[in-house]
Amino acid sequence: MENILMLMRESNNDKPLRVTSQRKAIIRVLYNSQHKHLTAADIHHALWKQGEKLGRSTVYRNLVTLEKLGIVNKLSLENRSSSYELVSDSNCFHYNFVCLNCGEKIVIKDPIYYRNIYLSAQYCNFQIAQIDLTIKGYCKSCQGNIEKGRRIEKD
Repeated sequence: MENILMLMRESNNDKPLRVTSQRKAIIRVLYNSQHKHLTAADIHHALWKQGEKLGRSTVYRNLVTLEKLGIVNKLSLENRSSSYELVSDSNCFHYNFVCLNCGEKIVIKDPIYYRNIYLSAQYCNFQIAQIDLTIKGYCKSCQGNIEKGRRIEKD
């Protein structure tokens, strides 16, 4: 977590991002989430349980700032709240399978896939700024509820 705070202090903006107690608290919740994707509401709820009295708008604003700095990844899905995860060496080479029915997220760690992307970019003399890969479909438990390609809501 200290590496993340250092990254905030040394952000490549004209003036470094201040490491406020609110940002530390948000990062701590994401850090302790064990690489789960959390919505802003999940983060807000966790902070309140810890005694941190941050407003929802403060959580949202800080998540936007942390995303712009590349400290958090945002996963957006249609008709669902966006979720966030902390970027770290251990989770940067992954992609997500996301169920269109129940929203379950399955993280797949695959450094070889990303290595191939970077090699292709290098070959094409292309500088990658960001990679977001989300594969949408249906999880095993929802597949049984699908009839003729229609989405069937879970009970």
